[in-house]
Amino acid sequence: MYCQLDTSAFSSSSQKTYGLDCEMVGCGSRAEVSMLARVTLVSFSPPDPAATVTATFDPDHYTVVYDRIVAPTSKVKDYRTK
Repeated sequence: MYCQLDTSAFSSSSQKTYGLDCEMVGCGSRAEVSMLARVTLVSFSPPDPAATVTATFDPDHYTVVYDRIVAPTSKVKDYRTK
């Protein structure tokens, strides 16, 4: 699978951290084949670049850069929701 991401969203002068999440589903006769079902890329911009980043989630500092549902090319047997 190939997708193209518009890189104009990335700024070399900004202090950002990016996170990538891929959701997979099981395909094949016994769901033994993993296939991509969703991909999400988020950016994090701390309020103060010199500040220590904590594990606390603050939605004001996150931006969804890319979020797409992907249609698997085989029948889904397991949505892997556990």
